[in-house]
Amino acid sequence: GPALSFIAVQRSRVAATRLAADLSYAQRLAMNSRRRTWASFDVSNNRYNLYAENLSNPGKANRVALAAALSSDTAAVQFGSGDYSGATLSSVSINSTSELEFNNLGVPADGNSSALTVDATITLSNGVVVTVHRVSGFVEQAG
Repeated sequence: GPALSFIAVQRSRVAATRLAADLSYAQRLAMNSRRRTWASFDVSNNRYNLYAENLSNPGKANRVALAAALSSDTAAVQFGSGDYSGATLSSVSINSTSELEFNNLGVPADGNSSALTVDATITLSNGVVVTVHRVSGFVEQAG
């Protein structure tokens, strides 16, 4: 009924709020620490990871797991269980890659380090969408 669908939407919104906070955090960290950061999405396993460049060993290949904004945990943020029960990653569109990179100016790029040609969108269940604007990297949540 309506109550159940309301709860489902709320759960997706909670998950999207977490994701938006983590992406904003990754962008700020990239700017403040002058190292690249990444969010890597795994749609089939319903989760994402955050990474940061290792300044003593630069380059994407040597990146290290980044603790999420709201915890000291470097593990993947897993949707579909716990606080994010009922929330799923439906699709990820980042220039047809599944990774978002922020450079040391906070400008977003795709998984190939190419500038975004269109805004990045991460769509969750129940019509909830997180958008990362292609030039500013501004993170927005809707739905």
